[in-house]
Amino acid sequence: MGLGNSSDDGNGGELLQAAQCLQAYLKHHGELGKPFEILTALADLTVERLGRGQEPRLTALNILVQVEGRDDRGKNPSSWISQSWGKLVEEKLPERETGLRQFAEQHGLSCYPWPAKEKSPGGAGNTSHYFLELRPLGPQPFVQIPPAPGDTQRIQYIQELTPKPAWWARWLLVGGYALAGWRLWLFLAYAGLVAVATAGVVILIWLIISYSPSTTPLRTLFMLIAAAGMALWLGWSALRPFVRALDWGITTAPNLLVAFSERSVQLEVHREQGTSRGGPKVLRLVRYASTCSICGGHVEVVDGKREFPDRLVGRCQECPAEHVYSFDRVTRSGRCLR
Repeated sequence: MGLGNSSDDGNGGELLQAAQCLQAYLKHHGELGKPFEILTALADLTVERLGRGQEPRLTALNILVQVEGRDDRGKNPSSWISQSWGKLVEEKLPERETGLRQFAEQHGLSCYPWPAKEKSPGGAGNTSHYFLELRPLGPQPFVQIPPAPGDTQRIQYIQELTPKPAWWARWLLVGGYALAGWRLWLFLAYAGLVAVATAGVVILIWLIISYSPSTTPLRTLFMLIAAAGMALWLGWSALRPFVRALDWGITTAPNLLVAFSERSVQLEVHREQGTSRGGPKVLRLVRYASTCSICGGHVEVVDGKREFPDRLVGRCQECPAEHVYSFDRVTRSGRCLR
């Protein structure tokens, strides 16, 4: 499913398609803020210049005018772009690189676009240049069959970004939590600690209620059942996401593991491609997303709840009650559920 046609047989045609791919990616998976405004301007100007047969190398002033809509001489273009450019290429895009690669793969490209900068050599009249470079996709784990044009029954997901963990869990989850070595023992210790703590709370409640002189036997039994049930529910709630992730491969991530600014995050059990079947598994935070094939809205993967029990589904944010899709993390695809 290519994103554009070009009469050029060389790198220009491939770069044009990659820039158009980036435009589509930003339309459905971009964010608000200056870094993404700069990236959008870079993609738009690249497409425009290639379409005219011009060199797609841009100055900071070119991008400033595209973003602001005018030639604002009151601003220094280099200073205006420098801080946001660093945030874009060092922070924002690296956490989205996997999703951008998968998006390009789904659109039939062999490379994906990446913003680059050529620093000025110095001297009067010299300036830095900004452009899109092509990065090879490399070997892919499987070949996806894209939906046919006009097929509103199927969508394809991408691993949109790598979410930020909560501050207290960053040292454990950044880069993934390998279930091997001391990390595996720490994981088992957590499960054991939750079980012991739950049992301890139940025993403590039983002792307090049993030795209370002001309660009748029936009231004591009722209070014990209610308190024990609450303690067991809290203990299971602490273990359930990890049990489900290990059992099903993916589940909704607990809020305590995820930074406050993140949303629709999944906890996935991942095994690196090329490792043996018995190799160590890795727990990681991910966020899968897609584009609604009906209305073009943003599709987020969420818990199916009572309507679709024991499964994750994709819900369109424009019409979450009606545009609902299945979610298969292995093939990164889904079909319309209603």
